[in-house]
Amino acid sequence: MRELFRTFTHRVAALFPRRRLEDDLDEELRSRLEMAVELNVRKGMASQDARSEARHSFGGVDQTRENYRDQRGLPMIETTLQDLRFGFRMLRRSPGFSALAILCLMLGIGANAAVFAGSKGSYSVPTSRNTPGAAARPRRNGARGGSRNADFMARFPRLAEELHAV
Repeated sequence: MRELFRTFTHRVAALFPRRRLEDDLDEELRSRLEMAVELNVRKGMASQDARSEARHSFGGVDQTRENYRDQRGLPMIETTLQDLRFGFRMLRRSPGFSALAILCLMLGIGANAAVFAGSKGSYSVPTSRNTPGAAARPRRNGARGGSRNADFMARFPRLAEELHAV
């Protein structure tokens, strides 16, 4: 659990100070390559051959950087931030369209809020505080104006007792 929390905090922290993390990654890759070159030189290789063999055994530096970038952050949040930045850039590029889109959204949201605020009183009926169980009792008038609820309860007396007990 502690390891999971530590990993999560490192990933969230990786969203912000990118330059420092990139510098740390470059330093780490450079030092690992230098250590591999030194090991190859100690084995008896020429300096140029040792460097070439170290790069070959290490793999692609760019691919290692990409793998590290994928692991260090939260890809979904990073992608969302990139999309937001792109969207704002596009809105800045065409201010007329941006103003029209914002105006349409404002009118649509305002109209929607006004319609629902106005209709709220017509479809929500407050229940009486004196009879709190009234909200749970079904009431439906029959064709003759009588209550179908009474007919139902007369047919099933045991169920009627259980419902009245609740």
